[in-house]
Amino acid sequence: MAGVAKGIRPNPTEGVSHPRLPKWKGQALKPEHVQGLLRGFPEGQDRTVFLTLVLTGIRRSELQQLRWADVDLIENRLRVVDSKTRSRERSIALTPMLAEELWQHRRRTRYGSDQERVFCAPKSGNVYCVEQRWWPALRKACKASGVVLPPGMRPMHDLGRVTSITNGVRANEHGSKL
Repeated sequence: MAGVAKGIRPNPTEGVSHPRLPKWKGQALKPEHVQGLLRGFPEGQDRTVFLTLVLTGIRRSELQQLRWADVDLIENRLRVVDSKTRSRERSIALTPMLAEELWQHRRRTRYGSDQERVFCAPKSGNVYCVEQRWWPALRKACKASGVVLPPGMRPMHDLGRVTSITNGVRANEHGSKL
């Protein structure tokens, strides 16, 4: 073996192609399942989180960073700052249902000033902890509504991004058809 240093063996995987992992394909809930789950949530912040996810498609980090100053309940717009988009900011139209839900949420919360988080820990105003608050609330809503989430579903991503975008396309919100 010319060119190989004494005592060092060549890489046995050299030239062998690496196996490709399958791309993750998100799972969207159908509108009737979204409606069922919504009925399973009691009034309150967790219900508003669910509606915000499925009606806007915002990411988990965007949801946790959202401030009341970013929610315009007159123009029914949500401003997402520090977005992954090129402009780093985007504006999302709010449905009348979500605008009303956010209005009621702001009236209920102790943390309703413009610089405070829209979704936060109820006693401290700190970051909304998905694992401690929302996932248990989602499980209770599933049980109450009889809706079974597909195996392997990533609740925050698939309910937010995938469900929102897929159902928006199905409803022809984006000018195209699925």
